[in-house]
Amino acid sequence: MPRVRIALVLIISTLSAIGMAQSRPTAEERTARYLESVRHQPGLLLAFLREMPKGGDLHNHLTGGIYAESWIDFAVDDGLCVDRTTSVLIAPPCDATCDRFNSKPAVRCAYDDHVLYNSMVDAWSMRNWNPGEESGHDHFFATFDKFSLAAHNHTGDELAEAATQAADDHLQFLELMHTADGGQAA
Repeated sequence: MPRVRIALVLIISTLSAIGMAQSRPTAEERTARYLESVRHQPGLLLAFLREMPKGGDLHNHLTGGIYAESWIDFAVDDGLCVDRTTSVLIAPPCDATCDRFNSKPAVRCAYDDHVLYNSMVDAWSMRNWNPGEESGHDHFFATFDKFSLAAHNHTGDELAEAATQAADDHLQFLELMHTADGGQAA
């Protein structure tokens, strides 16, 4: 008889544990409930969504994912100049001073010239893009030729920035497009 009692206790305990496990909400159910509870609270909803793991972004141009402010820093490191009218980077020599009327100042001048700095950021990114003037596609791809001179010596910096951004966004992988020879094969 004691063996039968032990067997019954084990069976009842197992069935009880199974029943409790089945009534416990899954991780997905808990997540869905929390999402529903913060749906109309923008601050909490944003924090929740920022922490969500993401799969990854497919087909990223490495140079297209770098912030314009970083391109400015890279161009300064390389001693490059900028065409004040087009925001296209130009190889040195640059104008001798940072005078605001010079057409080919050193990029370092942008650090003290907010008009130049902001025009470069706008030209090298989607910031302040105006859809009435050109398509987003055309504007995005036109940026590459403007800052491309700064890309030649900074592939490691670009990869580090892209990886850091991906980690901050909780991406699980990166698929970066980069031509190692700087486009010469094309």
